[in-house]
Amino acid sequence: MPARTKAPAPTMTDEERAFIDRRLPAARAWRFSEHVLQRSLVRTCKLLRAQYPHLARLFAVPNGGQRHKAIAGQMRAEGQQSGVPDLFLPVPRIGGGRLYHGFWLELKKAGNAPTAEQWDWLLYLHRAGYAAHVANDPETARKLLTDYLSLSPP
Repeated sequence: MPARTKAPAPTMTDEERAFIDRRLPAARAWRFSEHVLQRSLVRTCKLLRAQYPHLARLFAVPNGGQRHKAIAGQMRAEGQQSGVPDLFLPVPRIGGGRLYHGFWLELKKAGNAPTAEQWDWLLYLHRAGYAAHVANDPETARKLLTDYLSLSPP
C-alpha cells in the first residue's frame, strides 16, 4: 500500500484568521479543561433553547480524548478524522451577503492553540461556506452561537 501523503495546508489570509480565531488573550481565557468548557457551553445552550430553538440541533463530534488503542482504531475505521472541530450546528444562515451552511466550533482552554490539522479543517470549512470559529471561553462561544442564530434564515 502506498504511503499517504498530506497536501500542504493552504495559506490563511489575515481576514480569514480574524473571522475564524476568536480566542481571548490567555489571561482572560477559560482556565479549566476543554471538556469542562464544552460541558459548560452545552449546558448554557440547553438553557437558551427557549429563545434559540435551533440550539437543540447542536451536537458534539467525538474526536478528542484519550482512548484505548483498539477503540481509537475502530473509530478511525468508522471515519473519525483528526482535526474536525468539536461542535456542529446544522442550521443555515445568511449574514454579510454570504450563505452559511452551518456553524462549526473548536474549543480550546487558555494557552492552547489549534493544531495544524484543526486549522486546516477550520479554514476548509470557512471556505466551503460554513461559519467556523475557535474560541477559548464560554461567553465568547455562546455569543458566537447566538449571534449566528440571529442572522437571517435562507
